[in-house]
Amino acid sequence: MSVKYLKISISKSLPVISIVMCYIISLTAITLSEAPVNFQEKGCVELHPLACAIHLAKFFDSYELLTDIAMQFSEIGEKYKSRELLEYANNGIKKMKDGYAKTQSIIKMALTYWKFGEKNMALQLVSDTLEHAQFIEDPATKYNLLLCMAHIYAETGEYAKAFELLKSTEAETGDLPSNKEYAFERLSVRFMNADDPVMALAAVGEMKTLRKSWAFQAVLDFMEKSGKKETLPEALLQAERVAEMAKNEHYYFNNSLKRIALLYMKIGNYDRVFNITGRMDDYTFQCDILGEILRKSKREELFVRAYASIPPLGYETSEKAVLLTEMSIGYFQIGRKDKAFEIFAGAMSSLGKIYDAGDRAAASAKMALMCRHSSNLREKSVELLSLVIALIPEIQSGCETGLAAIAWQYYDSGEEGMAEELNEALLVPAMEKKNAYLQSCISRNYAGMKEYEQAIRISKSIKDGFEKNLTMEYIVQILAGVNRYDDAMRLAEEIKDPYYKSRALSCLISKHLENSDNEYALHLAGSIPDMDIKRNVLTKELHKALMKEADDYIEHGMKAEAMSALSEACELFGSSGFASERDNYAFDIACRYAVLYEFEKALGLADGSPVALARIGFLFLEMGIEPDKEMKKSLKEIIASPRPRARCGN
Repeated sequence: MSVKYLKISISKSLPVISIVMCYIISLTAITLSEAPVNFQEKGCVELHPLACAIHLAKFFDSYELLTDIAMQFSEIGEKYKSRELLEYANNGIKKMKDGYAKTQSIIKMALTYWKFGEKNMALQLVSDTLEHAQFIEDPATKYNLLLCMAHIYAETGEYAKAFELLKSTEAETGDLPSNKEYAFERLSVRFMNADDPVMALAAVGEMKTLRKSWAFQAVLDFMEKSGKKETLPEALLQAERVAEMAKNEHYYFNNSLKRIALLYMKIGNYDRVFNITGRMDDYTFQCDILGEILRKSKREELFVRAYASIPPLGYETSEKAVLLTEMSIGYFQIGRKDKAFEIFAGAMSSLGKIYDAGDRAAASAKMALMCRHSSNLREKSVELLSLVIALIPEIQSGCETGLAAIAWQYYDSGEEGMAEELNEALLVPAMEKKNAYLQSCISRNYAGMKEYEQAIRISKSIKDGFEKNLTMEYIVQILAGVNRYDDAMRLAEEIKDPYYKSRALSCLISKHLENSDNEYALHLAGSIPDMDIKRNVLTKELHKALMKEADDYIEHGMKAEAMSALSEACELFGSSGFASERDNYAFDIACRYAVLYEFEKALGLADGSPVALARIGFLFLEMGIEPDKEMKKSLKEIIASPRPRARCGN
């Protein structure tokens, strides 16, 4: 199909086809036999996709499209042509009468200038845009444009101006939240990138919806990882103010205060830590913070303050008994054995007064592990574990699973004997009561403890179909991870549910592909009963392995072998059910064909997809028609990245 025919077809179809699609379709007009394009040559419109796109954009007076094309030229190093197009577009935009369209175009151009590194020009355009925006009558339109301008300020590093502009939008346009929350959230990220947590928190403080809690946690994450103690004090005071705004959201409020308290602990401000602990309204969170003080501090005065800060409830809890045990161990570590034994006696007294058998057993189990790791209390661990096992028959059905988690903690801490003893004790009520979830937990524990036969036996005894399938799939993954493929395969075959059986087989396929056993992996893929999972395996796992294989052959100059791997990949990628996936796989293969100078095969992979054609078109554009060494190096960079460097349409 000629470029001329394309232009006529587009012109007739304009009401249906967008200007951007004109651009994409124009990119399909690639002449592979020509030398690299000189954009100034006469007739280049007929030879080059970008030149064709310029012609179409000028024909339709699409200045936004010209701005897009200018960016494409910039990305391939054609700075002169890029600037020429921007000037042309700028002159055209000045003549536009539609205030909204004009303002949008100026904003887009400002962003383009910023990407060129011309910050002053970008800011001047934003200033001009603010003047035009004052004459827009529709509140929603005006609001969205102001958000766009705030975005430009943020992009150009003018974060304070962006913040003030965002704050002013509500007063200017009334109650139109729309994208404002997202804008403040993005701005908080910008402030974090600029290492300004105080302003990041100020931006979060302006948010009103549920997104606020997520954004706030992100800033706290940043403060935890930044490690700059000098910026923390002011930021933490701001964080406290933001947290107080959500006092009616119980978990969010207490969890946020806990994180802030831990950050205060990081800089040694224990006065604020105890202040925050006293303001919390959740006993568990308070005990968590006091426990952290005991673990991180070896100062007796802080132990005394922590003991005095334990909230009085009028009844005993597992949290208190565990906290007192931890405090006792802390006193042992600083040499105060008298105080340590006194506190431990209080912990045992508190433990004995816990009403609920499940809570008492959980506290005893945690205390047993602590005592095991303290030379002064080691013999107490045996006594406490015996108490746990004695309490198991009294525990309400369904509440034993917490103990299964503690059994895993025993194993993870190197106490295999304690883990084995607790697992065996829990297995009795699990089998008697046919508690499927508890059986599953115990089976997973045994699998993690490398007792695979016991894990398999328990999983097969589970009566509930869902828990049984899920547990057996999990064990298949564990077995595959330690290269016990025969055992994993036998167990996978016994899974009745097609979905979970397919997931288990997929795990095995991934492992065989990692070992370059592609033929057997493909054989296994054929036995997957769930068609969606089968397609996913074929198009993702096998495609990935074939691309790696092709890359290895290309690296060693083995073209025939590389072509064979790519041919096999071509047979597979078409099985994907999603157009976007097919385009991605096509582009992966096309990149490698291009390295091998197989340009016709590369272009043929697009199979009529405008997006794939556009991406492959930019691939050739970046390479040149006959790539030299420098262009091939550029192409290898494309292959290493999952997305092309050039942007194709919207």
